[in-house]
Amino acid sequence: GGRRDTCYTSVFGDYEPIWPPHHADSAVDYVLVSDTTVPPRGWTHRSIDPTGFDSPRLANRFQKMRFHESLPASHLSVYIDANIRPVASLLPLLESFDESGADLGLYRHYSRNSVRSEARACLERNKVEHPEAVEPELRFYESEGFPDEDGLWEGSIILKRHDSTKLDAAMAEWWELYSRFQTRDQFSLPYIIWKHGLQVCDL
Repeated sequence: GGRRDTCYTSVFGDYEPIWPPHHADSAVDYVLVSDTTVPPRGWTHRSIDPTGFDSPRLANRFQKMRFHESLPASHLSVYIDANIRPVASLLPLLESFDESGADLGLYRHYSRNSVRSEARACLERNKVEHPEAVEPELRFYESEGFPDEDGLWEGSIILKRHDSTKLDAAMAEWWELYSRFQTRDQFSLPYIIWKHGLQVCDL
């Protein structure tokens, strides 16, 4: 009936130009979370002061992982990276995710299937802000018993089921790990899925 879902993106520090959605569904709220003072076209603007975070990147990741907590009226949400523009209806994606009953909806990584292989590739390409933290992070997951064989997920699009009983604790710990190591968020996501027993809808 009158259920609302939310598509949101997050930009801090003027890193990305913000394009209006090319296609907007009437049953979906499109929300931009940012520190910009100019509301962009096509998005409902949620202004956030980033001064409590050490960097724009941390402010962005906090919203990516935990902004769903600020959407009590939404049943589902879709996080998209700011460089992704909705060009078609999100409703088929939302409906198939809803029917799956899963906690998260994610796309599998296009080529790699372990955190260690992804970490190696990112280090080789200088895509890690704190490279010295990678090995301690991976060793921590190993010490916890994480098998690192459950696959690797893209983090650029994330669907969340807000009434999942596991979601809030899992996303809070994802944020805690990311802010602790500050490497790349897809390194910690498979560990979080494993530890919290999250059911993932493979998009």
